Parts: sequence; C-alpha cells; structure tokens
Amino acid sequence: MAATITSGQTGLFFAAWMGSDILQEQRGYNVSKPLLKHEGRKPSKVYSFPIQGDPGVATSNQAEGTAFTETVLTTTKADATARLNGQVATVNDVVDAVSIVDAIGQFSATLGRSVAEEVELTICTSILNGFSTATTAATVLLLSNVVDCVGALEAQDILGDLTGVIHPTQTLELEKDLTGTAAAAFFGSERGAGAADGGLSAPRNGGRVGRVLGVDFFQTSIVINSTTFRGAIFTKEAAGLYELWDSRTETHRDAFQPGTQLAATSDYGVAIIRDSWGRGLRST
Repeated sequence: MAATITSGQTGLFFAAWMGSDILQEQRGYNVSKPLLKHEGRKPSKVYSFPIQGDPGVATSNQAEGTAFTETVLTTTKADATARLNGQVATVNDVVDAVSIVDAIGQFSATLGRSVAEEVELTICTSILNGFSTATTAATVLLLSNVVDCVGALEAQDILGDLTGVIHPTQTLELEKDLTGTAAAAFFGSERGAGAADGGLSAPRNGGRVGRVLGVDFFQTSIVINSTTFRGAIFTKEAAGLYELWDSRTETHRDAFQPGTQLAATSDYGVAIIRDSWGRGLRST
C-alpha cells in the first residue's frame, strides 16, 4: 500500500503560504497634535507665540480735567524651538526582490508611523505632563476629579473649548464611575443620548472616546504612566506646535549595498503658551 503524502510532512512539495496583508504594528493613538495651536514654517528654527500682558482694569470715576496715569502695556512670548527627529533603515535589493509585498512601501510607512509616534510622545511629555498644576485622584480617576479640573480651568476665564487627553486606564476608571449613576443623565453619549455609559464609549478611529462636562476626551497609551497616569485637560490656546515640516519619508539608492535607504523625519517644536489654561489630570 502506498504511503499518503500530507501537507503536514516536512518535504519538498509544500511550503507555508504567508498572506500579503500585513497587520500593522501595535502603537498608541496619535491624538494630541490637532488639539494644539499650530504654526507653519517660518525662516527660523524658533517661533515665538506672542502673549498680551494684562494692563488691569481701567480707571473709574476719573475727575474731569485730570489726566489719566499712563498705563504700561507689555507683551511676552512662549518660544517653540524646532528640532529634527527621525528614523532610518535600508531595504537591500534581495529582500525587495523576494518579498511578497512592496517592501519599500511597507517599511516606509512603518518609519513614518514611528515619526508620528515621536510627536505624540513629545506632546504627552512636554505639554500634558508640563502644566504646572494638576488635579490628582486619590487612586482612580472619578467624575468628581474631572469636575474639579474643569472648574479650576473655568475659573481662569479660558477661551475656546476644552479637550482632554487621558490614558486608556483612566478612560476605564472614569467609565466605571459613570456607569449606573444618576450623573449619566447629564452627559451626551457616543452610544446614543441617555445611555448609561455617561458619554464615554469604545474608541473609534482617532482615539476619541466621548464627551463629558462639555470636554471632548481622547485616549492614548502614550500618556506618561511611569508611576502615575498623567493626562490633561486644556484649551487649544494653552499650547502650541511650530512645524518646519510634518512627517515625511524619502528614499535614496545605495548601489554599493545594493539597496534603498529609507529616511522618515519631522522637524518641529512645542511650547506651553498659557500654563493656567491647561491642567494635569492625574491618577495612580
């Protein structure tokens, strides 16, 4: 009786087939950049976001025929210094020749996402973790902590809408606090008006998770979480981003390898413009 040859045998006739649809690498959401005040390229590495000083309240009940006292008007600035960031790799020609996908296109996109992730990390580190004041939860993030944070910001006569960026763990903490409570009736819901989730929902594209107390919340695992989770609530006027160029990927042939060099870069800087219009949101 002849032996049956099966696909499970180690042999010369069957090879593993790998799909050409590659699952993208796992990264945190990039959500923070559009939430900052943006300034495009100027002929300088440093851009100064101008800030008008407050001259105080005008004089009242001035006596007729008496000259007003001259008021000193001042301005300040917040400087954002653009710095070059990037990642470089080489795809040799042999790999490109035998790859079942467009290797150069695949790895170019991967490097581009690394550059975008670096921007998000910088914003989380320098801006979200850079505001000088923070509302700190005892253990987990609760609705009351968000109320305190929003109230403190509104007391600063903020301009513009508030947005929040938090860690996914903080999203879950807040959602647990809202679920099944009467407070849910006060919030619009991503799952439909009046739903018991209190306005938070599973993240869609872009990492937006919902609206609470008029604050649009976004989440990313890139939020600083070495010892505590440090998200923040802020207005667009609170922080700025100066960009010489956005993430871009370029190629260069190296005939001596032979291969194609890939370089993904960005050049930008960030700055806190008005510290009092942003507030950290911390939980352990």
